[in-house]
Amino acid sequence: MPDPCRHRKRIKDPARVDGDGQQRTNLTTLTFKAVRNNQVIGLAETKFSAYTSMVIVFGESWQVVRDYPRHIGNYGTYQLAKNLYEYGYDVYAFQPDPGIGPALRELEVGVGSRGVKNVAFIGYSWGGQRVWELSNEFSILVARQAVPPASIKFTAYIDAVWRTPDPIIIWTALKQKPPVTSFHLNRFQTRGPVRGSSVRHSDDEKNMTRPGYGHRQIDDDLEVHRAIRERVQEKLAR
Repeated sequence: MPDPCRHRKRIKDPARVDGDGQQRTNLTTLTFKAVRNNQVIGLAETKFSAYTSMVIVFGESWQVVRDYPRHIGNYGTYQLAKNLYEYGYDVYAFQPDPGIGPALRELEVGVGSRGVKNVAFIGYSWGGQRVWELSNEFSILVARQAVPPASIKFTAYIDAVWRTPDPIIIWTALKQKPPVTSFHLNRFQTRGPVRGSSVRHSDDEKNMTRPGYGHRQIDDDLEVHRAIRERVQEKLAR
């Protein structure tokens, strides 16, 4: 069945084989038996575990999620999402347009129906604004007990900017840390008309500015990817 929301792509299925050596408390075990003449001659087990966390990633407005396979090496935010998936996380990628609605609905399903307890949000460029908005709205839902309790364990900005509404669009550096996050990482550069900024009270921050390096390069930077991936692994259980 085609995905009904063209702005969002689910990176990973909701169940994962427990093969990384980590202890699980909600395992489902499938047992396979080879039987001959009513005698079991072979036995194999496969263990599955439901996720207890999820990661939401927002790219830039011009980065269409479904076009990512044709832009490997350029759509760095979605490459990061794929890397996190390969490390065993339940990852969802979104465009910042049309807003946080699709991501918020996915969160509500994960927390309300799948037992997700911890979440992480990552945003590049305008996607950084969506991270701030999603953190704010989700924390309000939790405070109102509209969804079961869940924690925002990690947030990240990659050259995050705030965009004014149409018709007059102005891009300004996002300087506010997302609300109610346990740990915030910020990577930014200061060249060109679209650029990020230092964010007060960030837990891990680095100015990446250097010659020949700007807004269109920072999201493809493998050093930025590595820093985020390592922090996700440190702060967020699968």
